[in-house]
Amino acid sequence: MLNNCRIEQIGTPMEIYSNPATRFVAGFIGSPAMNFLKVELSGNDEAKLAKLGDGSKIDMHIRVPAGGSYELVSVPRLCV
Repeated sequence: MLNNCRIEQIGTPMEIYSNPATRFVAGFIGSPAMNFLKVELSGNDEAKLAKLGDGSKIDMHIRVPAGGSYELVSVPRLCV
């Protein structure tokens, strides 16, 4: 995938969709489009708590440092 004549990511369509390398790729790929939510992350190595802008909270089990601002990416799926 290219962005202004610069390679953003190389891979099969499913690899790119499942594991986008950059925010540009994540925002470009897929239909419907992915959603981006700013969150504040707190917690420890075992579990993290993501606080959304409206004050709601989501338990997360991810490997990133706590105590910072991140963007949470939500991938819409069609349920049949």
